[in-house]
Amino acid sequence: MRTVTGIFQSRADAERAMTNLRGLGLPDADINLLTPDAPIEQEVSEVPTTETE
Repeated sequence: MRTVTGIFQSRADAERAMTNLRGLGLPDADINLLTPDAPIEQEVSEVPTTETE
């Protein structure tokens, strides 16, 4: 497994990238979107500590 990271100018750009990744066949479980301003109710996912470096 490889980790790929992207930094985007806007949330819309990040969501477009997520759509493209899904189109390439990556499952949602393998895609994480982290934003500094999202309320906890909009949290997309969390990274398990066993997968961190």
